[in-house]
Amino acid sequence: MTKQLNLIAFVCAIVFSACVVIAHLINTELNWLSHTLSQYALGDKGLIITFGFYCIGLTQVLLAISFLSLRQKGISKGATLLFAAGIGVFIIALFPTQPPSVDILLRLPHIAGAISYFLLFPLAVLAISPGIKTAGLKKYSFVTGYACLVLFVLLLVLFIAKSWVDVPFFGLLEKLNILIINAWLIVFSMHINQRF
Repeated sequence: MTKQLNLIAFVCAIVFSACVVIAHLINTELNWLSHTLSQYALGDKGLIITFGFYCIGLTQVLLAISFLSLRQKGISKGATLLFAAGIGVFIIALFPTQPPSVDILLRLPHIAGAISYFLLFPLAVLAISPGIKTAGLKKYSFVTGYACLVLFVLLLVLFIAKSWVDVPFFGLLEKLNILIINAWLIVFSMHINQRF
């Protein structure tokens, strides 16, 4: 059953990648440097990236279940965090972002989902990494975890600073973080069967 879960996770991660590319191609009015992926979910064409969000959330939930089936203590803790990060993505998809002019209470569920996703994913990866026996995958996993954690802190600081300062590259940093996350999900959906 783990092989089927991993295959579905792999397909969902690839579908998410395709949704990101398609969303960028059809939303030419948005600036890929400054607009976040969540902003691509607004409007008539938003269904594409929303579907992509559900796919990447499902990828994380399925990989978490696969990691839990390994029954290793450290990996199980990381798998639980990965599952929670996937739920964070579902929240992002369920509660689309709103323009800054909208009351913060209406924007809060989306912001909370994004914070949980961008924080819990690197923590999950860093918890899983020590249990990986394959040296190359272990190093890759640690680098991914620390890179995503640094990007989370940077994005959080810039998000808070956006109230006072124009941050023209915020969307680019967010997409870089998501690209790193998605690459890790693709790699591990292909390798989790091998017991590392």
